[in-house]
Amino acid sequence: VSYSEEFITILFGRGAFDHQDLILTSGALFFYAIGIFMFGVNDILSKVFFALKNTKLPMIVAGIAMIINIALNLILSRVMGISGLALATTMAGTFTCIVLYIKLNKEIGDFMSEGIFGVFLKIIGAASVSTLVSRFILTSLMSDSESIPLILISLIINSLLYLGIISFMKIEEVTQLHKWIVVKLRGE
Repeated sequence: VSYSEEFITILFGRGAFDHQDLILTSGALFFYAIGIFMFGVNDILSKVFFALKNTKLPMIVAGIAMIINIALNLILSRVMGISGLALATTMAGTFTCIVLYIKLNKEIGDFMSEGIFGVFLKIIGAASVSTLVSRFILTSLMSDSESIPLILISLIINSLLYLGIISFMKIEEVTQLHKWIVVKLRGE
């Protein structure tokens, strides 16, 4: 359950993009979106290794991930088309993230693992619930999946619901962010 098709409809759903193009592009967006978190973490972990003057390991892991990506591209593109290419890239990025995280834990000791997975699960849960509720609202309100105002309203509902859920969960990082925003808005 995602908004990939709706996003592509809003951005490209006119002119030269026909319905088949929308389906293909939204499939690729869906699988790339799954990997966004991993790609961001990979960037941070690589920079940590560079700061520790260990540039060899990230390069080796990236090389292995590239080989995995090419192999998965060849396999998944035949089965899933363009979506398979996106999924292969996400899977290779996930491999890189896991290997770099494990190696960094071995190199500098246990870091960030206490509580981070609980926070991660809370965030994923909040995102899932808010998306499911807003998708239900969207599908029950409209019969035409290309109603841009209703899609935008649904996305706003999703965002507000997500913010409400994570605020209710009292995630420390969210609480700190909220306090920082309040301080900045007050001009302190």
